[in-house]
Amino acid sequence: TFSVKGDGKSVNIYGIGAVVILYTKVEQWDLTQFREVSSYQHTSDKYGCKDDRIIFGLGQRAVPIKVAVRWPNGILQEWSLGEWKFTEEVNPIELALKDLSRVPSSVPTSYPTGESMHA
Repeated sequence: TFSVKGDGKSVNIYGIGAVVILYTKVEQWDLTQFREVSSYQHTSDKYGCKDDRIIFGLGQRAVPIKVAVRWPNGILQEWSLGEWKFTEEVNPIELALKDLSRVPSSVPTSYPTGESMHA
């Protein structure tokens, strides 16, 4: 389970328009799932509740490898899930677009032009 948060400058704070891509491995197969963050997810039901989580089904054998977010401004960010462990915790992992002028080199970032800011 993930939640998406834009920086409020180049991408709206709710991440509307972002595409979240989950890369998994099941035995010898590489599988990909994606979800698009829409404005519909940010409406409240008749009780005033809303659920902004992005949920992927893994089944019993799938192992998550990495997650990527293609932000509406064209930036692609990826996070490794190599250390991921299944828990019954319901708190989502936050995927946030940070101030890109301060992104450490350990955070892989791609730009629409294909140029890296760490050239």
